[in-house]
Amino acid sequence: MGEVVHFRPFVRRRRLLAALSLLALAAPTGAASAAVPTAERSALVSFYNATGGPRWTDRSGWLGAAGTECSWKGVQCSATGTTVTGLALSENGLAGKMPTLAGLPNLASLDLGLNQLSGGLPKELGNLRKLQALVLPFNQLTGSLPAELGGLTALKVLDLSGNKLSGSLPPEIGTLSSLTYLDLSGNQITAPIPWALGQLRNLQTLYLDDNQISGSISPTLGSLGALEQMGLSGNQFSGTIPPELGKLSSLMFLNLSKNQLGGPVPPQLGDATSLIGVLLSSNQLAGTLPGSFLNAPNLETLWLDHNRFTGPVPFELGAIPTLDDHGGLDLRFNALATDTEPGLLADLNTKQVGGNWTGFQTAAAALDARYPLTGLADRRTGGWVVWTLQVAAGAPPLFVSAYGGTGNADLFVRFGAAPTATQFDASSTNSGNLEVAAIPSPKTGTYYIALRATSPYEGTTLQVGGSPGFCVPGDTNLCLSSSRFRVDMTWRTRDGRTGQGHAVSLTGDTGYFWFFDASNVEAVVKVLDACSINQKAWVYAGGLTDVQTELTVTDTRTGAIRTYRNPQGSPFQPVQDTAAFSACGGGGNFAGSEALDLGTIAETAGSCAPGSTSLCLSGGRFRVETTWKTPDGQTGAGQAVPLTADTGYFWFFGDSNVEMVIKVLNACGLNGKFWVYAGGLTNVQVEVTVTDTQTGVAKTYHNPQGTAFRPVQDTSAFSTCP
Repeated sequence: MGEVVHFRPFVRRRRLLAALSLLALAAPTGAASAAVPTAERSALVSFYNATGGPRWTDRSGWLGAAGTECSWKGVQCSATGTTVTGLALSENGLAGKMPTLAGLPNLASLDLGLNQLSGGLPKELGNLRKLQALVLPFNQLTGSLPAELGGLTALKVLDLSGNKLSGSLPPEIGTLSSLTYLDLSGNQITAPIPWALGQLRNLQTLYLDDNQISGSISPTLGSLGALEQMGLSGNQFSGTIPPELGKLSSLMFLNLSKNQLGGPVPPQLGDATSLIGVLLSSNQLAGTLPGSFLNAPNLETLWLDHNRFTGPVPFELGAIPTLDDHGGLDLRFNALATDTEPGLLADLNTKQVGGNWTGFQTAAAALDARYPLTGLADRRTGGWVVWTLQVAAGAPPLFVSAYGGTGNADLFVRFGAAPTATQFDASSTNSGNLEVAAIPSPKTGTYYIALRATSPYEGTTLQVGGSPGFCVPGDTNLCLSSSRFRVDMTWRTRDGRTGQGHAVSLTGDTGYFWFFDASNVEAVVKVLDACSINQKAWVYAGGLTDVQTELTVTDTRTGAIRTYRNPQGSPFQPVQDTAAFSACGGGGNFAGSEALDLGTIAETAGSCAPGSTSLCLSGGRFRVETTWKTPDGQTGAGQAVPLTADTGYFWFFGDSNVEMVIKVLNACGLNGKFWVYAGGLTNVQVEVTVTDTQTGVAKTYHNPQGTAFRPVQDTSAFSTCP
């Protein structure tokens, strides 16, 4: 298989050189004419004793007379010899628990790699505020990274590779603003990559290979504009490759091999034009190989083996002149078409690992129904591309669709064997690319799904579930605007937990999602047919959360997708996308263009009685009312609809058009307060009043005219516990 046999040694040499060049910032001075402070000498002696100094490989000079400390093996000092600035004792037989080094406040470089240091990393290391290089690879360190390391704002090199570190990466790692080199490979880290890693804008080298990291690859990594090398191989990453990685204009080496990544390779990856090596081996990537790698003028290595790629190899791959001969390309163990044009075949074989790829292809590729296969292409008139799909007992009706792009692809489905033009259980052979095949009562076992190129096609999407123009509602998706638009939502917490939002329909155009508890509404979304306004479908969304979210809206008729992401720790940013989809004709009913500034305190009194314009939330204690005003001066009171004991929403102009959702939570057990969260789908002037009917205390939140409703996340709203 495409094991990293020539790529990895080169990368490791670059890795070592990068670290060594930065370690030069604390080179030894040889000064011995002055003495370091007594406290620093004591810290050095304690370090020597704690790490088995008498058994070190080289302990030259250690424990010598006062004034000789700067000549001790591995001790680096300032030019004046008056303070210790570094320890360089790699591969020197050090053993025992990792010391705190608290008595060396001016330490700038610490290189203790290739020893036998054990135990956890002391949190006191975070107090070494002048530290620029922390290099401890290939020891026996355990436990998780202490959050206190986030205090090392001068740190440029962090190498903890080859240890036994576990747990998650603390979000505080995102505060290491000077970091250029991060290597945590070869550990036992399990939690997903924290969003904060995307804040390291000076990072040039990132190695997280050979851990057990799960979850998806964070799109925030696409913000690492200085990144040159990214190694994430040998983990348990799932989901798709984020297209945001194509924004990394300085990226030269990308290794995502040996994971569980699925779906198509985003063509945007070819926009990273500095790429020299790309390793995507041993995943579950599928679809047509993108030709966009031709955009990388210096690409030498492209390994795509052990995946689920199908169809003809694009001409562009054979035209990459810089790919290394005899090993720069690996296409083995896919389901690629082998009836390749002779000239292209010769070009590919010249660069292929082992010189032959056609003998290692299967007749069909496994299809993962979670990922629509976009960008499919086949230039062979009469060519077949086949996938297999496993169907469990009791499965719902099976819908398979192919749509979009140009040309003409026909769709066939058959149980137990590959279909032919005359043998199939379902087929769709319309002219063009809008095909739907349905199996109302699928059997348990293997279905074969095939596209036949009646004429060459490209840009086509193959999807299992639903059908073009119609959305099938489920526990985790909404079907809005006459069931044309499918809406899905995923979330990720600060500690790395992930999941799918649970969908609840409100009207034909509107619904909401909850994440952790069915009574706790997190986000509300609506899709409106505005064809009579600007020939678009509009997407509005508001939320009551500050966790990382990804909202995906799919036009099932055209296959167009819009994705809206909210970063971790940020109040949900309102979506008011009035140009979301250029696909008019059919849909919901337009009822107005709609989508918070934290408020002021007023005092009133009264009791909560639910009515058409008021909600009673948090056990009926808090009364919530809204008023609105349009740009032309119309005014009114919001019409209230309760959802749960803590949550409700308001509509202004039509009962099918949700405008604002709000919840009041009892957080007395957390910070002694009641919390108010609100999100909206409007940009008219809004005033929201929340009243504690037990005390008469009220808070008012105002959203200005013409401003997208700004989210409220007021965790100090009412100091009226219990």
